[in-house]
Amino acid sequence: MVFYNIVNNLKNLILTRKGERIHQPEFGCDIYKILFEPIMNDTIFEERMDSTITTAVNTWLPYLNIDKINYFFDENDVDNHIVQLQIQFSLKSNPTLSTS
Repeated sequence: MVFYNIVNNLKNLILTRKGERIHQPEFGCDIYKILFEPIMNDTIFEERMDSTITTAVNTWLPYLNIDKINYFFDENDVDNHIVQLQIQFSLKSNPTLSTS
């Protein structure tokens, strides 16, 4: 039950654009800005996404550790601005409790 709520909180954070939420304009994540920019190479793209997601989680969900982010996309997906993420995370209070 606890992880269900945490997963929903994480999805909500990542899928909310900064400025979208009234009275909390800094809430959210800037992944949409990165998705719609030209991608020079996979490494730079993944580093920028990692940084954006980690910064948002550290600010708004400080009880989580982001352990790893996996990206799944090919050239056709990139042209359509589609990227699949798998985020592995754990609780800071109990790192043995983890999921993705």
